[in-house]
Amino acid sequence: SAPSCFVPAEHGYRMVGQPEETGKGYRVIIRRINYPSWFGSDVNVVQVDVEFQADERLRIKLSDPNAPRWEVPLPIDSPDEAARNPLYAIQFKNDPVFSVSVIRRSTGAVIFDTSLGGLVFSDQFIQISTYLNSANLYGFGEHEHHSFKHDMNFVHWPMWAHDETVQTGVNLYGHHPVYMNVEETLDAHMVLILNSNAAEVVTMPAPGLIYRTTGGLLDIYFFLGPQPELAVQQYVSTVGLPMMVPYWSLGYQLSSFGYTTINESKSAVDRMREYDIPHDVHYGDINYMMEYRGFTIDPVNYAGLDDYVEHLKEEGTRFFIIVVCMHPFAPNNRIVIMF
Repeated sequence: SAPSCFVPAEHGYRMVGQPEETGKGYRVIIRRINYPSWFGSDVNVVQVDVEFQADERLRIKLSDPNAPRWEVPLPIDSPDEAARNPLYAIQFKNDPVFSVSVIRRSTGAVIFDTSLGGLVFSDQFIQISTYLNSANLYGFGEHEHHSFKHDMNFVHWPMWAHDETVQTGVNLYGHHPVYMNVEETLDAHMVLILNSNAAEVVTMPAPGLIYRTTGGLLDIYFFLGPQPELAVQQYVSTVGLPMMVPYWSLGYQLSSFGYTTINESKSAVDRMREYDIPHDVHYGDINYMMEYRGFTIDPVNYAGLDDYVEHLKEEGTRFFIIVVCMHPFAPNNRIVIMF
């Protein structure tokens, strides 16, 4: 199942001079090789900043030093001084093109290695590829997965938060560009590619992966664990803890598009009661709206909705209403708000 296209080994960037030591780590300037452009508007000079942020956390950032680009506004602390006892080491290479490797000091395991080639940094297409330490790859999302462990045989996983029905090979509501790799020594690390643009990941049997995105920059964080639970703790403590949800939201929920009238929605609830199926939360999908207009209720098909919601609440069932706001200039694009 190998793809018909390939990335020429000489395609990419080369270092200009030597890596410069900074108080936080290193800075490297790389320049694009004179090679035909794939998409145009290539960034000819890219700045690579390496920050030893903590003993277990490393940051590698590729950006355009001559023009600002979109960055995810996530406040992650960047210490003024490099970590003193990092669990990792960095290695730069320049043959045949620039590449960077991340090495676990305790075992010598290479956990990230971009010598696989194919670095592209243009205005609306960015690509980086890396070898992985093992094929034990987990993460990325949000998708339907048949197993937690990824299939490494050239599988494409898109990431672009989208209101899509659950089916194999498509992106769903969430955008989570983060993965865990359990190494051959059974140590584990996590990698976050902090980018919110439309993206895709391609797994490869090398083992390796290709990450592609349509904008922004490459802002990559490594969490060295070494146990899986420690890597998760390091990741969560960096990006922020998940919001504490209300207890009732952890219960049994029923949500479906297609109840064209309030009676159809009531019938679904009645069947839940008839068969004694737990039912803590009921959803009102966008069928209740008048011509799908935001903050409206169909006065005919959903007459009496407010009274029915009060009835559900008296029974101990919460009601969750979905509001869709259609973009006035792009009616096929919609914003989903849940209350």
